[in-house]
Amino acid sequence: MRYADVLLLYAECLNDRGATPQAIGYINEVRRRANVPELPTTLSKEEVLKHLQEVERPCELAFEGSRWYDLIRWNIVGETLMKNNKRFAENYIDTKHKLFPIPTNEFQLNPDWVQNPNFGK
Repeated sequence: MRYADVLLLYAECLNDRGATPQAIGYINEVRRRANVPELPTTLSKEEVLKHLQEVERPCELAFEGSRWYDLIRWNIVGETLMKNNKRFAENYIDTKHKLFPIPTNEFQLNPDWVQNPNFGK
């Protein structure tokens, strides 16, 4: 995990709590390091979240393997797939693809466990 990732996650948390000006400050810290123009401090809470989802995290963390987990956390996997890859989205099942199956050996250790939805036992 990189420092920029930590700053962007913290900015997301601050924004969610209503501290949008502080959140913008942390986003701008990441942008200054990359020599990118700063965001205006007048953005609304919704605009900051949209910016994090569509611009800041995808650009800053490209090819680092965190995008899927961001989409799951924001609960926008389905709509993002429909917008960007309709063919893949046709096979996407929200209740199945947000979770991984629990490995079989874990059931051998604890037979009371229940498999995640759509994976069987």
